[in-house]
Amino acid sequence: MGRLVFSRETYAESRRTRGVESDHGVTKKGEQQAKKTGKLSPLVDPAVDALRRSMLRLDATEDGKWEVTVGCPMDIEVSVDSTGSMGDNVDRAMAALPRTYELCAAMLPGYDPQLALGFFGDVSDNFVLNRPQFEMEADKIVGYLSEMNPERNGGDTPEDPQYSMFASAFLTSAFTNKIGLKGYYFVCTDAPMHERISADTLERVFGEKVWEALKDNGYDCDHLCYPDMAETVEELLKKKHAFVLCIEDVPYGYKKYFGNRIIPLESTDYLPEFESAIIGITEGTLEPDEVEDYLKSKGVPKEDINTAIDALLELPFGAQRELEQQNNVYIPKLGDIFENKTDLKPTTKSDAKDKSEENSDESAWL
Repeated sequence: MGRLVFSRETYAESRRTRGVESDHGVTKKGEQQAKKTGKLSPLVDPAVDALRRSMLRLDATEDGKWEVTVGCPMDIEVSVDSTGSMGDNVDRAMAALPRTYELCAAMLPGYDPQLALGFFGDVSDNFVLNRPQFEMEADKIVGYLSEMNPERNGGDTPEDPQYSMFASAFLTSAFTNKIGLKGYYFVCTDAPMHERISADTLERVFGEKVWEALKDNGYDCDHLCYPDMAETVEELLKKKHAFVLCIEDVPYGYKKYFGNRIIPLESTDYLPEFESAIIGITEGTLEPDEVEDYLKSKGVPKEDINTAIDALLELPFGAQRELEQQNNVYIPKLGDIFENKTDLKPTTKSDAKDKSEENSDESAWL
């Protein structure tokens, strides 16, 4: 599955080859596609292969086994409001992409960060949700961002991020969950949500085969029996370290579902910095007493830090490490060897292999 990871060089080249020369109007191609065909680009259409996957990257070895080429995948899904005043957030995400990847990766040493940067609207829009696959290479992420279709409308004041939450909870197959860890999910908005999920809208957003996709992912649902809002968030929190990033006031409805996992922000200008801080706290790579200095060092203004800091410091420090210990998790590393692609633990660990090779070299020298 390759060894390529995000780089600023491939990011810049990908923008050039796609004609994305400005930080404004980066979704021109996606908007033209939707206008011409009445459909989203397959790269971001939740109805095209509704299940999103985050998998361990492996290459075949000469003896028919499988070697880890990067590290343990870490699924990071972000779903941002693209209605009204939030309508330029795809442009912002494209411009901030190098910061998003690099800052999150710095908090996840040894992992293979895989990003699904999506956007949501309202059921009154033509398209309720733009949701890509998890990707780790700059060219693929730039590609799907350029094919988004933010409608910038939204109808009434509440929006419909609950379909993004449903997708993350029930229509994601992530390696992290299989080994006993959780990935990350961020929803960013400045508006309340409708708090309702309907079968008709599930079919509209994820396609008529959504029930088959759910069954393939282990959920026995149909048009008459499917998760409601409370069950959706409950499942989401089982699978993801999930957080709500609220611009200005905390919109009605979120508090009862997400409790203290809500972080107030001044704007979306510093989403990468705040997302990486949250990941660092949760992973235990950023100590609580380091959070404020970390944000300052990344250029976040004092006012923005003051708005968020109290909520950040209430987050459970090291929650991922608790899961690791509780579930006796082995986190795959670069160079580990697996017998089969579907195995969850390697037959040969890279550190053991390195020691064996060192001993072999030493014996030969002696």
